[in-house]
Amino acid sequence: MLVTATHMRIVIIFLALILPVLGTVMPAGAFSSGSSDSAAADPDMRKGDAAVVERRFEDALASYKRVLDRDPENADAWSQTGFAHRKLGQFEKSLLAYQHALEIQPFHLGANEYLGELYLQTDQVEKAAEMASILRRACPNGCEELTALDAAIEAYRKSGGAIKWTK
Repeated sequence: MLVTATHMRIVIIFLALILPVLGTVMPAGAFSSGSSDSAAADPDMRKGDAAVVERRFEDALASYKRVLDRDPENADAWSQTGFAHRKLGQFEKSLLAYQHALEIQPFHLGANEYLGELYLQTDQVEKAAEMASILRRACPNGCEELTALDAAIEAYRKSGGAIKWTK
């Protein structure tokens, strides 16, 4: 059976809905970043994404590095590299990776959301709000990345900046 991009999106949506119920947290936008479908076709990209879901961030970084060695202009791989570094608490490396993704693709949904979350983790709520503003322009009818970042900003503000961030 031929698996199309639509089939993959349906599977991803199903997993995004069911995994939290099973106690597994999948990062928003891990597979759908608003970029090209060609990145999802890369076996190292898929390995990296699977490692992220399993919270094996060092393994994810190794996979994304292989992608970037072959395709240094892959915004998805840069965004996911930033995500993995952020989850490891390596905020400077995370920032650089997100910035590189956004140099390549300024309206990359995943990179804008994740950079906003990094800004919240480093107590820069106004910069996080700027990233949400960019996402509003990128997806005027809404998107999961904007919803997730708006929710994180609201939680940050309600908690007075005392959000418990997990790896």
